Amino acid sequence: MFQKRRTTPKTKILTKSLFISGLRCLKKIWLEHQYPLDQEPFNLAQERIISQGIEVQNLARRLFTNGFLIENNELAAIEETQKALDANIDCLFESAFMFNGVLVRCDILQKTSNGTWDLIEIKSSGGVKSEHFDDLAIQKYVLINCSLPINQVKVMHINTEDCFFPHLENLFVFEDVSDRVNSRLEDISYKIEDIKQILTQYLEPQVFI
Repeated sequence: MFQKRRTTPKTKILTKSLFISGLRCLKKIWLEHQYPLDQEPFNLAQERIISQGIEVQNLARRLFTNGFLIENNELAAIEETQKALDANIDCLFESAFMFNGVLVRCDILQKTSNGTWDLIEIKSSGGVKSEHFDDLAIQKYVLINCSLPINQVKVMHINTEDCFFPHLENLFVFEDVSDRVNSRLEDISYKIEDIKQILTQYLEPQVFI
C-alpha cells in the first residue's frame, strides 16, 4: 500500500543525514526528501540535544589550534574546501566533499606527517555506537573517491570514566574505528543506489511499524 503521491519526483543532493535516514527506514528518507518542510517544530528536549551537540563540538575544536572552519553551505562549501586544501591547510572543520551525488561534511580532517588525513567524528555520547560506523563509512567512501588519502578513522567522544567537572583537560577520548568502518565500505555504493531509487519513486513506500 501507498499513502502519498507526487506528480513529479524531486531531485536533490543526497546528504549524509539523508543516507543515514535511508539505512534506518526507506519511508523516513522518502518523506524527508519529498517534504523537507513538513517537519514538526523542535520541542525543548530536541533543542537541548542540539545545543549540547554544538557545545561539545566547540569544545572539541579547541584541541585543534590550527583548525580552519569551512563556513559556506553545500556547493560553495566544496569550493571553499578545495581552496583550503590548495593552500596546504593542515586541519579542516566542516570540510565538504561530493562524489556520485553524495555530499558529506566532515567534523575534523587532520593532516598527518606522511601527507594522509585522519577523519575524526565528534560525538557527544560516552562511547562508540554501531550507527557511528555507517556515518563514517559514507564519509570515507566520498573522501577516497575524491582522491583524498585517509589514514585513520576516529570517533572523538566524551570521557565518562575519569573526567570530572571543572577539570576538563581530558574531556575527550579518541577511538580508532578504522577496521570497523572499512568493513562497511564494500556495500556503500549498493546502498546509495538503493536509496536513490527510492527517492525517484512517485509513491510513498508503505513500511509497517
